[in-house]
Amino acid sequence: MLGALALLTAIRAQPPRALRSSQAGSGFSAWDARSSLIELLADDVPHPVGSAADGKVRDRIVARLRAIGYEPEVRRSFVCDRHGTCGQVENVTARLPGRRPGHAVLVSVHYDSVAAGPGAADDGSGVVIALELAKHLRADAPPRNDVVFLFDEGEEAGLLGAQAFVQEDPRANEVAVVVNLEARGSSGRSFLFETSHDNAWLIRLFGAVASRPATSSLFQSVYERLPNDTDLTVFKHAGYSGVNFAFIGDVQHQHTPRDTVANLDPGSLQQQGNNALAMVRALADADLTQSRPGRAMWFDLFGFCVLAWSVGTGRVLALAAALLVALAIFLAWRRGLLRLGAVAAAVLAWPLTIAGSGATVWILIRLVRASGGLNSTWVAHPWPLVTAAWLIGVAIPHLAAIALGRWARSNEAWSGSMLWLAGLALLLGFILPGMSYLFLVPASVGGVVGLLVTWFGTGDGQWGWLRGTLSAAAAACVLFPLAWAFYDAMGIPALAVVASLVAIPVGFVSSPSRLGATRRSRSALVLIAVAAFLVVGGSFLPSSTRAKPRRLNLVYSLNANTGTARWWTTASRLPPTMRKLNEWSRAPYQPLPWVRRSGSVLSAPAAAARLVAPELKTVENVRVDGKRRLILRFRSMRSAGRGYVAFHHAHVEALRVNGQFVPVESGASRSDVAPGWRLVRLADLPTDGVTLELRLADSEPLEVVFGDETSGLPSAGDGLLAARPASAVPSGAGDRTVVQKTLTL
Repeated sequence: MLGALALLTAIRAQPPRALRSSQAGSGFSAWDARSSLIELLADDVPHPVGSAADGKVRDRIVARLRAIGYEPEVRRSFVCDRHGTCGQVENVTARLPGRRPGHAVLVSVHYDSVAAGPGAADDGSGVVIALELAKHLRADAPPRNDVVFLFDEGEEAGLLGAQAFVQEDPRANEVAVVVNLEARGSSGRSFLFETSHDNAWLIRLFGAVASRPATSSLFQSVYERLPNDTDLTVFKHAGYSGVNFAFIGDVQHQHTPRDTVANLDPGSLQQQGNNALAMVRALADADLTQSRPGRAMWFDLFGFCVLAWSVGTGRVLALAAALLVALAIFLAWRRGLLRLGAVAAAVLAWPLTIAGSGATVWILIRLVRASGGLNSTWVAHPWPLVTAAWLIGVAIPHLAAIALGRWARSNEAWSGSMLWLAGLALLLGFILPGMSYLFLVPASVGGVVGLLVTWFGTGDGQWGWLRGTLSAAAAACVLFPLAWAFYDAMGIPALAVVASLVAIPVGFVSSPSRLGATRRSRSALVLIAVAAFLVVGGSFLPSSTRAKPRRLNLVYSLNANTGTARWWTTASRLPPTMRKLNEWSRAPYQPLPWVRRSGSVLSAPAAAARLVAPELKTVENVRVDGKRRLILRFRSMRSAGRGYVAFHHAHVEALRVNGQFVPVESGASRSDVAPGWRLVRLADLPTDGVTLELRLADSEPLEVVFGDETSGLPSAGDGLLAARPASAVPSGAGDRTVVQKTLTL
């Protein structure tokens, strides 16, 4: 039974078949969207914010909107985010009028890419989906509400386009709800993975209209606690309701040159388009005038439907499940069908079994890593590792059940497990509601079935098997889909969690009987041996390939004060072909003094190129009552597109960049900035530079570190680039050349 559910989960974990327009009718066609994407990214080159290539993409979006029948607007803004990243962006907006204007649905995507890749999935897929939505909605009858399409720039640099829309676009005041489209990989299911706080009405609506939903309140709970941001983060801070969709398979492609149309799974595009079109159509005709408080717990059932209930209802259900479980155990005890001492043994055994399953996987991976293998978060061939995690999740509960058989029978083992599930459902209902359903569903089913079996049955005989089977099935329905998804989401570190998730339902069908214990223990040990073989064997497979490469950025850094230069990289290791070209070492070297580092960087000496240093001029330096007002003008003398200025924020009471207020205290919230430093990043540095205005708390000298950077390496790096194998590619900001200088003002 569990094998059938695991197979069903695996099948339903695949995205649907991509449709052509002749098959889609009034629905979404992935092949039409893919054709639009090929046209949109005609040059197939990276197009970061402010680049000429990004301007071409923007022009194509505008032309496409006009061809559909819209009147797009392009708005240019200089904006800073709350972390001190600033830049000039150009947002494109288009509006579909509704029958009752005043409340609008915002469809949000970003059209810029990172400097290292063309961004076909992230977020070219979102752009073409939004364009297809604009076409379909225009062909529909006029909706109740306005629909605003936002194609923003600068998301990759720091959510700048979304910030500019919220701060400056007059349409921002009309927005009531947002549908944001993202991608963290190039394949896999499209998940609704994030919502605004009061989400019950949004989840109910999504469940009513989605043809193949993939979602869970667990994703929401986890994502809220991660440092990751998307444009929806900005919109939530502005008070909008909203939902966020993304697919996460093949994460190795994201932010690299492999994020191409050829690598984008049409099925993922189809599911994301289906979800987005259904949700936008529903929101466009919904009543957006009413405030709708209320949070939900929810999950999709194998992609067929969404089961959801409010947090308050979930707490009541958890309490009811706990009472049912307690009543079933009490009734069985009163009837002499179980022994409380044996139940106590089972209560102690359950967490050891679940934790032991995860710990076994963790130990195997640690041993292999200690010998030099599996040092990547994601690998090119993950199937042996994922299979091993599932096998261990099956084997350990069987071994634990055999050991428990010395003290407990099946109904006593079931009682111990069910007490844990009911207790966790109740506890998490108050401290982490989005996760509570994982234990609430099997506890509720188990409580009802257990009470009926106890009432009408005779302990382990008669209908006793039904109790364990249905409890296992209920647990598998909520846990197996996550077990398939966790590797894509978190990589190798998640495999221990996968084994623990599998172990929970397996534990319900692992009989603690001592009958046939030797044969069953041998079978379990064989599964563990096979799992160990798969982990070890998986470590001998290439961890990266041309199709699924590892990330390796190279940086050339020139110190304009000393006239010295170095190559450096944050990669943990270099391919032999590159290592032999320079004298690489991990000797102490801090290329960017404001960067928080958990480890050293690899660096090597480099010849000093003839590059002009950036300029930082003092426009005004006024001292009043022991304080200073300092106005600086920063610009790149070599027309670099990006730059930065860093200083100790403890000296600064106020900061503006080109007149834009930047919160001084927020510097410490950046995970990449060391304590004591305040950083201003310039994502799109204007040719004539920017003005920084500071109010300093004292008149003490202020050390300032500033620099500019361009994509690519100087000609001296040609040999390194040629030596980089095809299985290693730049990512994110990519290879770059930095010229840095330090002044005391």
